[in-house]
Amino acid sequence: MKHIAKSLVVAGAMIAAGSVSADVLADLNPYIGADYYQAWMKPKGDYTKILPKDFPGATLYVGTKFHENFGIELGYDWSAQKKKDFNLAKGSTLFSTGAAGLTNPVSGSVKVRRSGAHIDLVGFLPVAECFDLIGSVGFGWLQTKLTTSAVSTSATSQHTSAVNSLSGKGRGVLRVGVGGSYMVTDMVGLRAKLSWESTSSLRVNGNGYFTSLAFGQNPYKSTTALAIGAFVKF
Repeated sequence: MKHIAKSLVVAGAMIAAGSVSADVLADLNPYIGADYYQAWMKPKGDYTKILPKDFPGATLYVGTKFHENFGIELGYDWSAQKKKDFNLAKGSTLFSTGAAGLTNPVSGSVKVRRSGAHIDLVGFLPVAECFDLIGSVGFGWLQTKLTTSAVSTSATSQHTSAVNSLSGKGRGVLRVGVGGSYMVTDMVGLRAKLSWESTSSLRVNGNGYFTSLAFGQNPYKSTTALAIGAFVKF
């Protein structure tokens, strides 16, 4: 691990300063890339009624090979803010509303933006000239930012107070991915990757109504994501 960390630090410094010989860069095999990133982070339970589930965004990453078939990669991804409008009629259920459902209509919107950093161990398997199959396993830190707005015909609605108090909390997630890469030139390549993240570990916080109505702190199931982009080798 010390050798891996040292390689990443050295590679980053060399790329930024541009003061290293081509031979040394070739030994380290550093690369940098950017992807379009589409994540499907599925809400669970009654959160499906108020939370969005698809998040388009982007990923930037830098990596280096420390072996012919293995490398390590650091990246950061973020999404556009996604909005979901909801309109729950009287009698609808929303968490612990009881058999009769909501006593008053509740409507509003929730906006969610996700962002986070990750580190992946990446495997490369050459299967044809210029084409590699790739697989990865890693760890990420993911943060969701929620902006909420809910109203009700009742000025004292507990449910609107609970929804309006929602805030995201960062959590660590496991990551697994598979895909392929194709070298267009000796330096420039294209890559596509399908991945999975354990976003069921994500949490949301709220006020006393959030707790008493049993909203639950785990709003999401796991995430599947598709990343498509290009990279440059040095």
